[in-house]
Amino acid sequence: MSTLCYFKSARSRNIRVSSGSSIVGGLGLISTNTILPNSVILQVPNHLTFTVSNSPLDINPTIESYFANKKVYRDAPYWAKLGIDLCNCDKVSSLRPSIKTDDDSKEVDMRPWLNSLPRCDIY
Repeated sequence: MSTLCYFKSARSRNIRVSSGSSIVGGLGLISTNTILPNSVILQVPNHLTFTVSNSPLDINPTIESYFANKKVYRDAPYWAKLGIDLCNCDKVSSLRPSIKTDDDSKEVDMRPWLNSLPRCDIY
């Protein structure tokens, strides 16, 4: 689901948006009505976000298993971990663990989100 589709489907406040470019430049979501300062415009549930952590407690064991020397992955900067995780999600499996619960079998498919990202297919 693209960000715009998610935004429209999750609309619980009277905020209207469209995609396009603004007069100050750049592409993005543009408000088509007045929004009060400090208003929450879009709230995405944590289990639908794509993040990496430098905490040893949050190391992705699947990604870590790709490395002969686990320390290389653990010590990598966040942007390198994110790049590797995105590549894995795109090329290997788009299923990611959902909210941490007693039932660890729940997963969310990130493919709709991945499909909404711009592509530069150089591989």
